[in-house]
Amino acid sequence: MIPQHLEALQKANEIRLSRAAVKRHIEQLPTYESREAVAEIIREPGDLWATAPLDYVLRMAHRTGHTFAQKVSRRSGVIDPRRKLQQLTDRQRLAIIAEIHQIRRKT
Repeated sequence: MIPQHLEALQKANEIRLSRAAVKRHIEQLPTYESREAVAEIIREPGDLWATAPLDYVLRMAHRTGHTFAQKVSRRSGVIDPRRKLQQLTDRQRLAIIAEIHQIRRKT
């Protein structure tokens, strides 16, 4: 039987590795597709992304960074962009996704 603290470390490492693999994949996509992938993660974060901060997920898309994440957060009404995806309301999720699509049309 594995001690609880080692089991927790193992699970955290698996999550980090899985997120890194998804992030690498999304970064390789064209801008439009990468933003669509990020929107899908925000729409349905699942267990893998539930504890990820919103600004981290927003910055995964191709050609996006801190300014993009701040702009999307501010315009969609999320006060703290470091808020975890599991803490977002459905209304906030929809507003963020709509903002991603709105900014996408401008670029």
